[in-house]
Amino acid sequence: MRKTFVVLLVLGSLVFAEGRVSARRIHANQLQLGEHRLTGLVRDRLAELSFEQEFHSTGGAPAEVFYEFALPVEATVTSLDMTMNGQWVTGRVLDRKEAKRTYESIVNRRKDPGLLERIGEGRYRVRVFPLPAKGNLKIRVHFQLLLPFRSGAVQLAYADPVGKASRFTGDVRIESPRTITRLDAPTHAVEVDRPSETAARVVWNDTKPRIELRYADQRDDVTFTLFSSRRAGERGTFLAILQPPVTVAEDEVLPKDVVFVLDESGSMEGDKMREAKRALHAGIDKLRDGDRFNVVGFSSGTEAFRDQLVEVNAATRKAARDWVSRRRAMGGTALDAALHDALRFGSRARLGLVALLTDGLPTVGESDPQRIVQRVRAANGARHRVFVFGVGLDQNARFLDALATSTRAVREDITKAAEVLPAMQRFYTRVERPLMTDLQLETPKGTAALQPHALPDLFAGDEVVVTGRFDQSGPALFKLRGRIGSRQVEHVFEGTLTKDQEIACLPRFWARKQVDALLAAIAAGGDRRELVPAVRRLGQQYSIVTPYTAGLVVEE
Repeated sequence: MRKTFVVLLVLGSLVFAEGRVSARRIHANQLQLGEHRLTGLVRDRLAELSFEQEFHSTGGAPAEVFYEFALPVEATVTSLDMTMNGQWVTGRVLDRKEAKRTYESIVNRRKDPGLLERIGEGRYRVRVFPLPAKGNLKIRVHFQLLLPFRSGAVQLAYADPVGKASRFTGDVRIESPRTITRLDAPTHAVEVDRPSETAARVVWNDTKPRIELRYADQRDDVTFTLFSSRRAGERGTFLAILQPPVTVAEDEVLPKDVVFVLDESGSMEGDKMREAKRALHAGIDKLRDGDRFNVVGFSSGTEAFRDQLVEVNAATRKAARDWVSRRRAMGGTALDAALHDALRFGSRARLGLVALLTDGLPTVGESDPQRIVQRVRAANGARHRVFVFGVGLDQNARFLDALATSTRAVREDITKAAEVLPAMQRFYTRVERPLMTDLQLETPKGTAALQPHALPDLFAGDEVVVTGRFDQSGPALFKLRGRIGSRQVEHVFEGTLTKDQEIACLPRFWARKQVDALLAAIAAGGDRRELVPAVRRLGQQYSIVTPYTAGLVVEE
């Protein structure tokens, strides 16, 4: 029996305030943004996209343009192109210091360079020179990502990051391995071309800075997707997405020990604190009978709702909600002490979850991120999973990533206060029914360099995504093992690793995961003398913009 699933592509979950544009050598009101254009290909769940931005100057002198933008954290930014004398010139990725030196020396000689740098987690800056007096200039930024699968839908986010372009246009092709049954765009009037049952092309021309596309395709109950790529004479790359058909009886749902950890430092005052309280109220209400919980608040010191975990019932829910409502934001950030308080609750006999909501860096007590990660590992005898929700743009993302991944959990970015409650609600829904824990994956013989090394637990609606290299083509078995309650389970997935098919973006997906692992190791105190050069090598070999590499465009 075939089923129809709606696949949602949300092209743009970005805060316009994150992007900005400015110029040097002309007045701000002499710089205008022309057309912003999104193009690319969505192949099943692999997206290869580019955006173009046009700049126009009404000033009387050549200008240097600074363009800052944000993309989803999981996106891999690969290169920068720009127009020189009306022709597109393609850039390349170099060591970051070398790229900056080259750019600045070329600017001093009045030539045409462009520089693309990463300035934060998911945040980038382009510098281009010159924007001619009373002239035009275009840039093109290439990026790719694996579209996330949440709540039965594939999603991709994009919006014009500054939101002030004269027009927002696009041309996106969709190629599905299954018949596309429906396609619409609720935000825009679009033109749709259907060259075949499994392909579509969507074109739009509008002033709205955000686009949403939705398409439904026909598929069986897909539980395993395997992408593989191999160039003749070289090692292959694979990307495996496993969605085990797990059903858990009510009496097998693991009881949880949940500790909510709330940052109450002064920087949380106002909207952040109000939304955080709402999110904690929702989490307390979402707990199941049989669960136990506690709440730890921290600023310059720490304070717990109770001195031990309490059973979930109407009285403890009300008392905890009242306690949270009375919390106030003030003081510093004793993050290390708060984590140690949270980790002392619970036992190895139950699934322990810590939900940490913070907007800043540790400032009180132990403030070295590497030491904090090491201390969490040492103190986590009950094997809690520490889920991290980082609020705002001033986080140390690598540090928070290391906190989460070292405990088999994940981090989620929250860019503004209004997103706190929805993000936490997604988490509560996700962990309400733990499915499989202590996952281990057996991959085919000849596979290596797998990422991630340690798999997170599997909750309702989750999937396991693994990438790696392979030597042997042909039939391939992937065996996923774990625990449901007290029993061991195993799921076997069958696929084929290609012999001669090439998907150009796949090796870069693998390399990006390797880079992320190296950056996490650096954040956790690893040897920078060994790890930083490895990040540089991968960035330059696979054209990835990292904290240690940058994209450079130079005039021939």
